[in-house]
Amino acid sequence: MRYLSNMSEQKQQAVEISPDSISKEALDSIIESFILREGTDYGFQEVSLDTKKRQIHKQLEKQEIVLVYDLENASPQLLSRKEWTKLQQPITD
Repeated sequence: MRYLSNMSEQKQQAVEISPDSISKEALDSIIESFILREGTDYGFQEVSLDTKKRQIHKQLEKQEIVLVYDLENASPQLLSRKEWTKLQQPITD
């Protein structure tokens, strides 16, 4: 697990969670919720929910995206590796 903290406040904000550490059903639910919430535009061709879910699973396997538990909102989130890395940087004034 990796922790995100605001260095100036020393308050933990989020935790990276290995997708293997939760049940397949829970992971599928998180992925489906992410897809439906994001409403991503896939262009002229419709992409099925199952296809989108497979794409997210592949991105998780390749560690292009990460599963993060937001402690403030008590909810899981999917973030790009770049977004997660940026969030881990110390906040400077």
